Amino acid sequence: MKLDTARVDETRSLLGDDAFAKFLRRLEDEMQAFIAWLNEEPAPQSDEVGPRCHMLASSAGLYGARDLRVALLTAEETAKSDNPAELAVVTSRLAGIWSETRQEFRELD
Repeated sequence: MKLDTARVDETRSLLGDDAFAKFLRRLEDEMQAFIAWLNEEPAPQSDEVGPRCHMLASSAGLYGARDLRVALLTAEETAKSDNPAELAVVTSRLAGIWSETRQEFRELD
């Protein structure tokens, strides 16, 4: 399971169902845009990727998207190493992790 369901429940309880759904849609939009951006040519620079990974990892953590958060933090750390080849490998995994995470969120309702 990609989600920490206890964290999901906690966040939903704190925000309420409507706000939770609204902010989850925002996370979906941001992740889709981020993945599309990663696939642009020329590839984004490492110093651009790291901060966006950090921001999205924070959101993923708030929503209990455990595996996505870890993958984004890994990408952030890789971006700091300024190794474009390794960053490409690490970020190439994000679309699959996000797809599985999004599916689990949809199955919660």
